[in-house]
Amino acid sequence: MDLNRSPYTIAEAAAEEIRALNHVTLGKKPFNQPADVYSVTDSLVTLIDRMPQVLKQLGQSVQTLQDAQAIRMDDGSDPVLRVAEALGGLADAQRGLLTVSEALRRAKSPLAGMGGYLADDEGDDDV
Repeated sequence: MDLNRSPYTIAEAAAEEIRALNHVTLGKKPFNQPADVYSVTDSLVTLIDRMPQVLKQLGQSVQTLQDAQAIRMDDGSDPVLRVAEALGGLADAQRGLLTVSEALRRAKSPLAGMGGYLADDEGDDDV
């Protein structure tokens, strides 16, 4: 974990990795076994479970900047309402991620018990 990068650089890298995952999972058969789907789903649960913390910290950063009167609006208006709107959006996103996490866990649970056929097992009626 390289903590010498900026928050923007880290977030951009994470977004690009998800973009790569979107591309690599395109197609009719991107996975050979159900266990592979389980592993990706499990990693996505971890990703989603970590995101509320950063959203909370982003909100705290915005609030700290507002408290220090370090925010100005490009149209010259008072930033108080826009700060409140941003904080509300970040809080909504945190709550939404809890729903996503629960749904992914529901998907992950049955995936854990799935297995694929070994090459010797395909079409074998004795299984």
